[in-house]
Amino acid sequence: MYGVSDIYHIAEKYDFKFSVVEFLLDTYGPKKTSAILTALRTPVTRYALRVNTLKTTSGEAIDKLLLNGIEAEADKRFNDMIYIQVKGPYSIQQSEKIIVADKFRR
Repeated sequence: MYGVSDIYHIAEKYDFKFSVVEFLLDTYGPKKTSAILTALRTPVTRYALRVNTLKTTSGEAIDKLLLNGIEAEADKRFNDMIYIQVKGPYSIQQSEKIIVADKFRR
């Protein structure tokens, strides 16, 4: 088994909850856990979208996206799935202003 300090160190390194890291270590071991946590923190290269084929086809959805300047492609296995490529990464400039959301304000 793994010590509390080992689990805490990994949880801090990957910015995951202690209980998640503990479960993964107990289930998969340290090598596989590291691979899983690294993969979860890696940005995706494309987004998958499901097309409601009762209302339209994947081809029609792709055509509408292309009209709006968004490149999309159909999945080769599933007729109701399309993908949009992720562009970036983009840097975000730090701002001195802050936004406060008050969920109780009407």
